[in-house]
Amino acid sequence: MLLLLPSLLLIAVVVSVLLFVSIKVQKNYAYWKDRGMLHDTPKFFMGNLIGLGKTKSLTEIVREYYMKYQNSGLPFVGFFVFFRPTAFIIDLDLVKNILVKDFQYFSERDLYYNEKDDPLSANLLNLEGIKWKALRHKLTPTFTAGKIKFMFPTVVAVSEELCETLTDEISVDHIVDVKDLVSRYTVDVIGKCAFGIECNSLKDPQVEFRQHIKKFTKQMQKDSVTRVLALNYPTIARRLGITLTPKHIANFFMNTVKDTIEYREHNNVERKDFMNLLIALKNNGDKDVGNLTLTEVASQAFIFFLAGFDTSSTTVSFCLYELALNEDIQNKTREEITTILRKHNGEVSYDSLSEMVYLEQVVNETLRMHSVTPILPRLCVEEYKVPGSDLVIEEGTRVYIPMEGIHHNEDIYPNPNKFDPERFTKANVHDRHPSAFLPFGEGPRNCIGKRFGMIQTKIAILTLIRDFTFEVCSKTPIPIKLDPMIMLTMCKGGIYLNIKKIQK
Repeated sequence: MLLLLPSLLLIAVVVSVLLFVSIKVQKNYAYWKDRGMLHDTPKFFMGNLIGLGKTKSLTEIVREYYMKYQNSGLPFVGFFVFFRPTAFIIDLDLVKNILVKDFQYFSERDLYYNEKDDPLSANLLNLEGIKWKALRHKLTPTFTAGKIKFMFPTVVAVSEELCETLTDEISVDHIVDVKDLVSRYTVDVIGKCAFGIECNSLKDPQVEFRQHIKKFTKQMQKDSVTRVLALNYPTIARRLGITLTPKHIANFFMNTVKDTIEYREHNNVERKDFMNLLIALKNNGDKDVGNLTLTEVASQAFIFFLAGFDTSSTTVSFCLYELALNEDIQNKTREEITTILRKHNGEVSYDSLSEMVYLEQVVNETLRMHSVTPILPRLCVEEYKVPGSDLVIEEGTRVYIPMEGIHHNEDIYPNPNKFDPERFTKANVHDRHPSAFLPFGEGPRNCIGKRFGMIQTKIAILTLIRDFTFEVCSKTPIPIKLDPMIMLTMCKGGIYLNIKKIQK
């Protein structure tokens, strides 16, 4: 009988824990019903993310949910991200309030970071409070127009290498995976502009820098359960010491940054790039930020690389895909490029690129149709009464701004699945709500690298369309099938196009 006591005690503990969890889950899933808010009934564990990772991408789930409730007449509806109640924003005025006007109520992104166990996660994207504010202020100068102009020739040089590489590849086979090709371009651009490192992935796709990025992306897919825990229960995740950056990736980036800093400081090398600013912050901080440690420098460099790599390469590849499907738009884009370059003696410069209005419209339409990030997450840090209603968003409530849904709202963008750059003429933009187009977010926590991202994206498209024609082929995915395992909007598999060199 005495031998049974430990087993009975263990069973009692397990039953108690399961009962507690069950009550907690039921309470969470009753959150919106108790408040009389419209919402879909959540399913255990997945909440309203039914099919995520298997049959649907986050992009598709967000778009469908938005379309279901866009005409509800409510400023927001209920949503569940796994077990967690989330306010799913519908009204564009409320979007503007959250991102800009009433930013102080929604100042955090509610993303996971762990400075102690996963130092690379403590970057500008994820940080909160005073440290985020001070870092943002310090890092902003590296993305001014002046800094971008200085880095411009470097980006152009890499784009010419891109064209040389593509010329070599189509001499063997005219059908090319542009998704893979462009990802190598963005690795080389960011490697040079951010760190002053020659990655050379265009010439050698197997280079170490690119391979580590690919490994990290695959690892994120494998660690989906860990990420769910970290994002939904950050306090518990920090206590458990959960990390989202694989050790080999962390070591690689730490060593790369360390070697770069040591070389520059030992040889008195200064460059007008992102790394130079971080080195200055390491040596001369202020009362809020203090002097950045080597680890903190590495974490900022890490997120700059990751953010720029995925967003720009995805946008360029989707843009080439749409231009291949729409020959008339491709020809019009090429005609503008040719005409303006002729005025500037064939030189791709900051000024000549600035004159390419239609090219920018093409890029913006790509960003609308293929929003790389389907949602903008925010956290309500203080109880917020929604203007013009009796509704309240309680402190601690997660907020989702469904960018993907807004960008496909047919009341804002008629025939939203049609690729139409004319939507972004000055007149049409002026007639739309200012929060109807949010590819880089808005307000104090918008994308700090927006200007740089647009430059490297437009230069890639410019040089490619100038020198090559792009057509669909038997391997082209029509329509695009999104990868359900990736939280960003990405095509599953490659984007294969038939490419031909323009004879001049």
